[in-house]
Amino acid sequence: MFGDKQEAGTFDVEDLATGFIRFGNGATLQIEFSWASNIEEEASSLELRGSKAGVSFKHEDLKLFTEIEGTLCDIRPRLAKENRKLWPTVNTLNIS
Repeated sequence: MFGDKQEAGTFDVEDLATGFIRFGNGATLQIEFSWASNIEEEASSLELRGSKAGVSFKHEDLKLFTEIEGTLCDIRPRLAKENRKLWPTVNTLNIS
């Protein structure tokens, strides 16, 4: 649970927010954010999906999904350790 243990009382704020936006060009944006979920561990992720490829970035693990010459491919680039520091930068923007 996020935050200090509360001996008594009730949180009186919303724990979860979701949103869905459809843009004029047909693109969509879906967001989910929760600050006090009962989950195994905190998790931050970013997923981008397009008509030709997709990207997943979770726990400093980057994956690309696309089709190459008719074959579906999952690509995991090898990132040098110093290049894996992008996620803490993203976390400072409060989009985790």
